[in-house]
Amino acid sequence: MEAEFDDYDKHNKWQHIYQKIRYQSSDDNLTNKESRKSENKPYNRYKDVTPYDWSRIILRRSDNNYINASLIKVDSAQRQYILTQGPLAITSGHFWLMIWEQNSKAILMLNRLVEKGQIKCHQYWPNGRDDNDCDELTFTDVGLKVVFIDETKSPNYITRKFKLIDIESNEWREVLHYHYTSWPDFGLPESPASFLEYLYAIRESGVLDMKEYGPPVIHCSAGIGRSGTLCLVDSCLIMIERFGRLDAVNVMDVLLDMRKYRMGLIQTAEQLRFSYLAIIEGSKQLSLTTTPNDTTVPFSANNNYKSKAISPKIHRSFAINEDMDNSADEYAFEDSYTPEVNTMCATLPPLPPRSRRSFSTTSQQSDSTSPEPDSKRTKCDSLSSVPTLQLQHDMISSEDSANHYELTNNSNNNSLNNEKSDYTSQTPDSEHKRDVRRRLREDRHRKTAETVEGIKKKLRESEDRPDFTQFRYNSAKC
Repeated sequence: MEAEFDDYDKHNKWQHIYQKIRYQSSDDNLTNKESRKSENKPYNRYKDVTPYDWSRIILRRSDNNYINASLIKVDSAQRQYILTQGPLAITSGHFWLMIWEQNSKAILMLNRLVEKGQIKCHQYWPNGRDDNDCDELTFTDVGLKVVFIDETKSPNYITRKFKLIDIESNEWREVLHYHYTSWPDFGLPESPASFLEYLYAIRESGVLDMKEYGPPVIHCSAGIGRSGTLCLVDSCLIMIERFGRLDAVNVMDVLLDMRKYRMGLIQTAEQLRFSYLAIIEGSKQLSLTTTPNDTTVPFSANNNYKSKAISPKIHRSFAINEDMDNSADEYAFEDSYTPEVNTMCATLPPLPPRSRRSFSTTSQQSDSTSPEPDSKRTKCDSLSSVPTLQLQHDMISSEDSANHYELTNNSNNNSLNNEKSDYTSQTPDSEHKRDVRRRLREDRHRKTAETVEGIKKKLRESEDRPDFTQFRYNSAKC
């Protein structure tokens, strides 16, 4: 797997591999008719993220048996997970009813309630009176009550303990709530070490034990990106531990199989890359526990790279009638995405320059997560500096021009920032690569200037030529 990871990095294959996974998943022809019924549409946070009919969770003690949740089975790892969306105000009771009926011991929450000023999840739990909040919540529509017991705060996550009570029978169960707070939407965790620390804390608690409890309930905002990443890493590490070899797991096959249970698991190429890295680092920690003489340091300072938290705009639209949650939440699959750099994040090395990436020619290129080649981008940038030019056959749309111009500038700026911040740790080889990148940028800027000058020259020549359009029009009329 390490060789596979290095190959994808060396040849800039991550975007291509991710698009290949999306394309292969689109051939499954799985239905989601139940989620499209008019009475169920208000229960979906996003219209384009719904459960498949064959794997959806069915509520038994409710007038409406629908909830946007899916049961994921990974037989090779002997694991089961329930992946669901962040509850809405009108689905919070259904959420707790699902936990009760499925006998789930743990809730794994991977998002914050509000991210970038947008509501990602309704607060479905009581915070306790220490936070000036109520210490219990009653959901009369499902006959359940949730009582706050206590909480423990760690650097990257919060562990809460609740008592879930069936009002009619007065039976109660303890439910643990593991809230990871350092994972930005569409981005990456702070580091593989902090993410694995969170995962191992959950494992050690025993809440994933299928012999005693039901499947854990895992959610982010849509229940596919961050939730899918956690499930993929956990199940692959279980298989590596069982078979004793890192090469015993084909990550792509595991993910493709998981996507048959719930659509869109893992939303970006960067999340896929992080999954590989976390699996590799987690396997090193497994080898440390079985081989005491191994001197490998699984989470060394060298692993705390700077990462690009790229935020493609994923969700086409959100459900209507969400009350307080009815805010602009996500965007369309087809929209172009905006690169963002999280300066506080120290996770992965940046992906290679966009100009050198390979691109997929799948049917989903309208997603625009695959940028255009450098030749077209250079032409776009040069033409955008001469807005009066009317050479339609040489131009792309102004919207594409603006998007790619912003991508180019952000990519160059990010590269410069990374070079400056890492200057003191440069090796001769990396210094040579930096010089090569600098020469390439200078050459690209020179060619752009020459192109612009050539276009301006054509414009000046066209102004001196007589306009024969009128004569051609009159002769055609005759």
